Amino acid sequence: ALGSPQGDRKDSPNGQPDRNALQKRPSHNSDRIMAGQPLDLGHLMKQLTATFDVHDQRPSFADQATRQAQADQAIEKAFEDLDRKGLRVDPAGRGALRLAAMREATGHGPLDELLEDTSIEHVVVQGTESIRVDRGEGLRNGPWAFSSEQALRTAALRMGSAQAEDRDEQVGVKRWLLPQGAEAVLLEPPITLGGPALSLRKRPEAKLRLGDLRADGTLTAPQITFLRECLALPHNVLVIGPANARSARLLSALLAETPAQSPVALIEGHPQVAVGDRGALCLRQSSAP
Repeated sequence: ALGSPQGDRKDSPNGQPDRNALQKRPSHNSDRIMAGQPLDLGHLMKQLTATFDVHDQRPSFADQATRQAQADQAIEKAFEDLDRKGLRVDPAGRGALRLAAMREATGHGPLDELLEDTSIEHVVVQGTESIRVDRGEGLRNGPWAFSSEQALRTAALRMGSAQAEDRDEQVGVKRWLLPQGAEAVLLEPPITLGGPALSLRKRPEAKLRLGDLRADGTLTAPQITFLRECLALPHNVLVIGPANARSARLLSALLAETPAQSPVALIEGHPQVAVGDRGALCLRQSSAP
């Protein structure tokens, strides 16, 4: 599940997103550009589309360096065109704006940075709202955002176009397994309200031990002793509970204390259990019938 966006979104009494509130949210890429407005990424990307195909969904290009050079020239021209229209360009922020435009035009926007961050386990993007990330303590709003809903959709399809897509019976759902075991799920109307949403789950890098779960209150000292005895005998250990972050942390800690010579196979709906540097056969439960 993607969860509920934080911030100023209003919900209806039944707990569902308020469609009217979603429709009233100001757009990042308004068609109307007024002289004296501060220049934002939405304005820049809209101007850039006049001379560069920012929505090309190919995952890689014959000559990426050439394409980036072409994008750089097009971005500079877009700055000049917007300057003539009277938009204020903050010199201090011009470099960051250029980098953000380059990432959206030729890569995956802010997702490239988030996928490289090994501390992040889950990324949730809903339209042009602030991107939320989970570093093991729940989803938190971050400083990243896409310029438009179309930019988000392009980044997701560009990311998934090189991967095998899982079949899903639900209309508006696309799933991909990305390199390094990350899973991407793109949801579109009618599944979502007001535009596309993307969930990226990455296999945790942190190697937990059972003692770590005592520190955070998940397990007591007697429970840890009992589990270690079961692993040493060895006994079968059956963990029953919802497939959430707490159960994944427990499985990760149990796996970390399993003897290194023991064979390991993981079957998951999406990557949640930390494997560490040990060998393991990782299988994914398919959504196909």
